[in-house]
Amino acid sequence: MTRIASVVCCLCLAFLAVVPARATILTYSSLGDWQAIATQSGATIDFSSFTAHTSAMTSWTDAASGAVFSAPGTWVQGIFPSGSTPWYEWGSGAFLRVTDGGFAMRIALAAPVSALAAEMMIYKESSPGVFTTSQMTVTYGAGATILGTSVVSMAAKPVRTFFGLVSDDSNGKSDWYQIQPAYNYAMVDNVRLGSYLAPAPPPPDPEPDPSPVPEPGTLLLGACGAALLLLGGVRAGGRKSG
Repeated sequence: MTRIASVVCCLCLAFLAVVPARATILTYSSLGDWQAIATQSGATIDFSSFTAHTSAMTSWTDAASGAVFSAPGTWVQGIFPSGSTPWYEWGSGAFLRVTDGGFAMRIALAAPVSALAAEMMIYKESSPGVFTTSQMTVTYGAGATILGTSVVSMAAKPVRTFFGLVSDDSNGKSDWYQIQPAYNYAMVDNVRLGSYLAPAPPPPDPEPDPSPVPEPGTLLLGACGAALLLLGGVRAGGRKSG
């Protein structure tokens, strides 16, 4: 019986050693908090190459990172706000949007990353000139595996909403992200790719002092003990001499 238990225990330990731990996916709502735990690699994808509105494209590729932006089932379009298109004015130059409402934007990466951040916008006009809040659903994964889903509450136009993801180990690296609007057009800008910034290990404990200095109380007890021994020796000597 003891031998069987030992074998089962060994098999459990071997299984735990082979199966990787599940990564923790952390989400952030501010750029500063994201930068405190992620190291950005490469330049921010800010779509600055768009100096005017583009025609609809099946996809757009960022040359520096190799990231491919598409909208399965429809197209993407580079938007460059101007005075004649105030409904697109989000405050910082060009951005990318899906051409048809209700379709998701997909970001396929050339290599998996453990950190991604973006500013997202949603165009929801409940009535002429009146914009309301909504939400985006962000799904991320590696290959055919979905690693997680986050629902992001979106502010009303013209406010951008920051959203960042960080995985704390290599098991949570993603090579695709998909942004699904609850209503109307999905739009993104200032996309950042990066890696998890592991916190610095705590400093080691100081080495113990090999020759500690005795406390005053210890010295006093030692002196009293020595005095008692000396006194006892004196009395014993006196009795022998008598």
